[in-house]
Formats: sequence, C-alpha cells, structure tokens
Amino acid sequence: MKFLLIFFVTFYIVNRIFCAVPEDPQYWRKLTKKTLYYSKKFVHANEIKQAKNAILFLGDGMGFPSISAARLLKRQLTGNYGENLAFEKWDNVAVMKTYNIDFPVPDSAGTATAFCSGVKANYGTIGVNGRVPFKSTDCSLMLENGAETIYEKALKSGKSVGFVTTASVTDATPAGTYAHISSRHFESGLPFEDKRCKDIARQLVEDHKGYQVMLGGGRKHFLPEGKESGGRKDGRNLFEQWQEDMKKQNKRYKFVSTRKELLATDYNKIDYLFGSFSSSHMKFHKELKNDSSETEPTITEMTEAAVKILKKNKKGFLLLVEGAKIDKAHHLNQAYYSLNDLLAFENAIMKAQSILGNKETLMIVTADHSHSFTHSGNALFTEDVFGFSSYPDKEGKNFTNLIYSTGPGYNSSREFTKEQIKQPDYKQLSAVPLDSATHGGDDVGAFGIGPGSNLLRGSQEQTYVAHLMEFSTCIGEYANEPHCSGCKILIFSKILILIVFISHLIRFSFD
Repeated sequence: MKFLLIFFVTFYIVNRIFCAVPEDPQYWRKLTKKTLYYSKKFVHANEIKQAKNAILFLGDGMGFPSISAARLLKRQLTGNYGENLAFEKWDNVAVMKTYNIDFPVPDSAGTATAFCSGVKANYGTIGVNGRVPFKSTDCSLMLENGAETIYEKALKSGKSVGFVTTASVTDATPAGTYAHISSRHFESGLPFEDKRCKDIARQLVEDHKGYQVMLGGGRKHFLPEGKESGGRKDGRNLFEQWQEDMKKQNKRYKFVSTRKELLATDYNKIDYLFGSFSSSHMKFHKELKNDSSETEPTITEMTEAAVKILKKNKKGFLLLVEGAKIDKAHHLNQAYYSLNDLLAFENAIMKAQSILGNKETLMIVTADHSHSFTHSGNALFTEDVFGFSSYPDKEGKNFTNLIYSTGPGYNSSREFTKEQIKQPDYKQLSAVPLDSATHGGDDVGAFGIGPGSNLLRGSQEQTYVAHLMEFSTCIGEYANEPHCSGCKILIFSKILILIVFISHLIRFSFD
C-alpha cells in the first residue's frame, strides 16, 4: 500500500513537471503553434504573406444559427434571395472550438482570453491563464499568471492599437485586449485590498496609454459616484485622468461623448481618440434615431473613425471591432434586435474593407461563442423570418420560426398573435424559463480575407485566432518567420555577405 502511494505521488509530480496540462499556458501555446505550422504545409511558402494590419471582427454570440437567420433577413429586406452576408463570400473559413478550461459552454471573458492571448482560461477570467480561478482575490496569483495579449505585443512592435465595441469598453471582449484580472465583474472596483492590483477601467487608463482608439459605452465605470451615472467608489474621474496624461505626453488627442462630437472629429489633427457614448452598454442598432438628435454613433461610424486614425501608422495596426449587442439581445430572447445588430455589424465590416482593401490587412470575422438560439420553423422563403411557422404544432398552436432553448421568453400558455410577434421587443418563445438566455456550446465559424488568411482552415482551438494574427503581422514570438520583411532583409544580407566572401576567395586564389 505504501509502495502504491509513493508510486502515484511520484507519477503525479513527474506528470506535472514534464507533461503540460490545460492550466499551463505553455500547453495552449505549444498546441496552437503546432497546428499553425501544420496548416502551413498546405500552403506554398510564396503564398504566405506578411500583413501590415489585422482586424478581428467579433460578433458576440454570433453562432451559425444567428448567421443563417440574419442571411435570410438580409435576403428578405433586399429582395435578393441569392445574397449572402459579406464575410460569407470570403475565401477562407475555419471552425473554432469555444469551450473554457472549466466549462464546455463558455462565457465571453474566457473566450476573449483565448482569441486575444492565445491561451485558454477559466470561465469569467480575463487575460490570465488557467492557474487563476474565477473571482480569485489573490493579487499575487493574478500578477504572476498574466497572459500577454497580441494587442500588447503589437504596441511593443511599434504598431498602433485600438478597439470598438457596442458594449461597455470594460466589458469582457474589449477588456480581453488589455486587462489581466480574475473576474470580468471587477470593472470599476475590487472586492479586496491590494494596491498592486487594479480594476478593469483603471488598467485601461493607467496601464495602456499607448492605445490610440477606445470607442464604446460604459461611462459609469470611469466616473466617481455622484457625477452623472458614475459608480466608482474611489472618487476617481478616469476620463479626466486620461486627458491629463495625454497633455503631459504632448499627444494629439480628443475625448468624445456624443455622435455629433465623433462625426465632427478631424482625424488628421489627432492620434488618440477616447469615446464613451453611454452609461452602460450602447443601444441596439434598431433603437438608434436616424437624425441629428441621436447621441450614440453606429458601429459603422465608430469603425470608420478607428480605421482612419490607426491607418496613419506606417508600421500598421491591430484593431478589435465587437458587435456586442448581438449577444445582449439573444440573452433577452429578442431576435429582432439581435439579427439587425448582426447586419449592422456586417456593414461595419464592409466599411473597413472599402477603406483598407485586402492587400495589406488581415481581416477575421468570428464569434466568441454561440447562443441557445435556433432557426427551426418550417416556413417559406417569402414568409417573415420573425413570423410563425407555416404549420402549427401537434396541439394546433402556432410557434415562431425563431426559438430559444432558454430565457425570459418562456410562456406556458403559448398564445401569441401576429401583432405581438411583430413588435421589436417581442421575446421569442423559450423552452426553459430563465432571466437571461444561456450561451451555446457549439462551435463557431471564422471567416478570413487578406494576407495570412489562407492559413485559416480546419477545426481549430479558439487560441488559433490569436496565433494566426500574431504570425501574419510578424509580432511577438513570430517576428522572425520567413515571410516577415525583417527576416527577409536579414536573409538577403547574409546572402550578400556570402557572395562577397566567395568573390574574395576566388580573387585570392587567382592572385
């Protein structure tokens, strides 16, 4: 018995030392790097190009059912039944596995860590590896297990960095580009005392002064209690702090809080733009007024602003654009808002592509996770995607083409009228009553165009997105890959030196 105990203890120790486990960041880095190099085998070396810029378009909660339903909505709106979503026309497609280390159905924090840092993490944690449990109050543990993001690596390489979101700028997805913390909920304060650690808003303003574009909502996390909708208990006004820092560094900057201020911006006169347009998350696209009275910009307007500023850097840039409200509407079982936000998200993608083209910029469109949403009604193409199925159920009751498995749309009587289901805020039927619909555990698509996108193939871990962007733009550990311009110059120099050396040898032999 004693021998068996010693054996198993020894086996465990040896296994922990020599065999990486999912909690170990090296496990994911080695695994993903291996699959990336495997993908290179199917592409000729001359076809692997360096990307000057990279944009990750992240449709939050945009699973395949959302894409197919939004495609149908677009076809019904345009009358063109052969039309696809813009990114569906791109050449390169892969499938991404979205699970967190500890949960098969993920959240947006753990997934953001995967596609921003190349390391899978625990549910609810941002920018830390799997050794940090959700809501940990151990500051030392967080500091020791941070996962550097590709955006932070891009800054070190001299590239510009920014993000656009229709959620709070401290929400899980945008925070995935810069924050390192045990809980996505620590947006404007910490539940423990340790001056070495900072909440998410402070990390953005104090630790990432190099970020040139930050556009979204979440004003309350930056303002002290008693000022507008502020919720900070430490009395700090982080917007003022950011502007003071910009002044001290003699930066050309602008802070905007309305659509009018954003649209009036002269992008030739500024290099840093911070926009906060709402107290919390921004409005659904269909809630926006199409006139000068609207205070919030569209995702397309924010994306255009970001691209115009970032593209001025000759070394290139990395940008994240999140269509966050696709997910927020799904949580409410409001498919009308969700699918229309997906189409607004598509419009932002087309705007960026029209400005930049495809020669220098890698563009990837993907999702952090899917949702408990199905496009399952049996209706004709010409019948409203938000309408009833052509045939009732076994009890003779109508049901809508779009249904959720969980959420606040649960209705035991299942009695609906055509007038009710046509309302924008109508909650589609759900099978299980919950205050908020759950995410889906199914895989999501990844669509790519531009330099490096031809390596987007197969079924991959979500960490593949981060590694592909890092590899294609030649930053971080992929800075000296054969396709990188700096590496090519180095190889050319070596060849030139070799030629000179050989010529001297020949000359010496004749002398």
